[in-house]
Amino acid sequence: MLWTKKESLIKYLGETLGDTVKASFENGVEYNGQAVAVNSISSRFDDFIFTVTTPYTDYEKLLLM
Repeated sequence: MLWTKKESLIKYLGETLGDTVKASFENGVEYNGQAVAVNSISSRFDDFIFTVTTPYTDYEKLLLM
């Protein structure tokens, strides 16, 4: 699940996958030591885990898509 969170954040920020080491979720969402004002929502579907990174708080609609 952590990998999908990092990958989703990196894609949201428009960075490269090599920058995943700069992403942290220990104290909220952080990138390169700086807080990022986004929501990171993960869910499991069968054997798959997916994560959506969004600035919106009404993210339930995104999970229904």
